[in-house]
Amino acid sequence: MVRGIATHHVVRGIALAVTSVYLTATVWSVVVSTPPAWALVNPAPVRPSVPDFAPPGPSRIVLYGDSLVSEAAQDFSVFASESGASVRVRTYPGTAICDYFSSMAADAEGWQPTIAVLAFSGDAFTQCMADVQLGSPQYFTKYEDDTQTAISIFRSYGTKVILVGLPLVASPVLSQNVSFLNAIYRFLAASNPGVTYDDAGQAVMANGRFTWTLPCLPGEPCTGSSGTNVVRSPDGVHFCPDGETTFVAGLEECDVYSSGALRFATAMLAPALPSRPVSPPPTANSTPSVCRTVLSHSKRSAARKRTHALSSSCESASGRAATR
Repeated sequence: MVRGIATHHVVRGIALAVTSVYLTATVWSVVVSTPPAWALVNPAPVRPSVPDFAPPGPSRIVLYGDSLVSEAAQDFSVFASESGASVRVRTYPGTAICDYFSSMAADAEGWQPTIAVLAFSGDAFTQCMADVQLGSPQYFTKYEDDTQTAISIFRSYGTKVILVGLPLVASPVLSQNVSFLNAIYRFLAASNPGVTYDDAGQAVMANGRFTWTLPCLPGEPCTGSSGTNVVRSPDGVHFCPDGETTFVAGLEECDVYSSGALRFATAMLAPALPSRPVSPPPTANSTPSVCRTVLSHSKRSAARKRTHALSSSCESASGRAATR
């Protein structure tokens, strides 16, 4: 699905514009007269059993998502590869789960991933979401049904599924939408064998609340004030600190170092590799693991401003460790 940089910016522009219209022209209080199943205290009965075994062979991870995931996908791929897993990334800004059913079916049958990671923040701009109003009862029902369809596609081959919880955004109203979607994902994980809910959005929040900045991680560039990094974009939704991204090889790349993208990527990946910590705390006399990964990656990849920014900081950290 290569549409070019111009198309990418048009899609993101439309998404932001539509969001603005909803905020200014609609009361936007989501009222559901009959509570859906995922809103109830007691989960629904577990669905019929499907294969409990994962497809044989080394770890094969496929990642599906929208613009948030697109920003974090490069880091996700690097860390997964460094951990010995093979990775496929299927992301595009503005997309919904229903846009990928054909790709999911093809991946499930042809590649047979051991783990499928699904991370969708609730976009409703593409044809498969036509006539579905953001925040309406129909909207939440469709996301629940479509997520279940995706789960069924992968679980029929024994693939484990990880449903990713998304971070809250700057707008309290839009955050309510995110919270409802996360509740759906949590409910479906509890209702389906072989499905896990990963609250990865917490990685870019402060004690469960939206935040613009977080304390710097060990070994990463500290580009903000007082030992902090900006983890969200000016739009209060995405991760790139200055909001300037370029569409490269199917992924969004921030033109500056993006701590938020790194944090979200590692949080999405962690449950997919439970026996191999993605980024353990550095020891006193070693290069931080996040640095080992990036240093290795930067030597064999094309120039990337984000990667080189982190690589430069890591080289300094590595030098300090070597002199101890």
